[in-house]
Amino acid sequence: MIHLIVALPCEARALRHRLRLRSVAHRPFRLYESGTVRLVISGVGQARAAAATAWLAGRSAEDTCAWLNLGTAGHALRPLGEGLLAHKVVDAVSGQAWYPGLAFDPPVSTETVVSVTRPERDYRHGAAYDMEAAGFCTAAAHFASWELIHCYKVVSDNRHHPVHAVDEAQVEDLMSGHLATIMRLIDTLQAIAAALDAWTSPPLLDWMTGRWQFSQTRRARLARLLQRHHALGLDTAALQARLRYCTTARAALDAVETEVNRTARAGLPS
Repeated sequence: MIHLIVALPCEARALRHRLRLRSVAHRPFRLYESGTVRLVISGVGQARAAAATAWLAGRSAEDTCAWLNLGTAGHALRPLGEGLLAHKVVDAVSGQAWYPGLAFDPPVSTETVVSVTRPERDYRHGAAYDMEAAGFCTAAAHFASWELIHCYKVVSDNRHHPVHAVDEAQVEDLMSGHLATIMRLIDTLQAIAAALDAWTSPPLLDWMTGRWQFSQTRRARLARLLQRHHALGLDTAALQARLRYCTTARAALDAVETEVNRTARAGLPS
């Protein structure tokens, strides 16, 4: 199952038609679904994106779901119509950052996405600007591992074509031009979700819980980290060898998290 969070109807219209999504709810958010895809129209802003993500998670019975935030963004340098996959998402107000895990070859260039509270007009940094990604990431992180949480943005405005010149028809056309790429991304994320859903408790989890005592909370965190380790295709034997030097459950847990996060960020721009 994959969940799509989109701010505006015009950003979702072409994809809704392509996937033949049917309307199943109108309040508090408009929800469309068909087969293994659900799409919710969140409205503009981080708070609405976060609320829509949490609401959709509450309606879902599946254990493992992929999450994809789709929409448009501004960028100082990139041309109109270019598609970008976020390798880093930043809240412009708090400075908090999130790092979606790339367990696949990105179909387009990757970029930092900065979420602002109002439409960006200055494009001060070499990044994409939107208003939802940070709120989406904040909420989605409670329901999935980072290999299943992604943001795909299409450049709708830049210094030569400011945001106030963009209308709904242009947004719909821009998103329509990326349907093939979005469909490939959906297929990829669904395949990863299916593989992780079929993933069973690995011998390393049993070895670690036999060697150290973990609380229920830490054991759940460990299981999720090892699931990410599996999604990234990392060497389990090498990790186990390093863990033999840990003396406490906390140290072992931190070691696993450090390796997973370092690998997920390796080779990506800051």
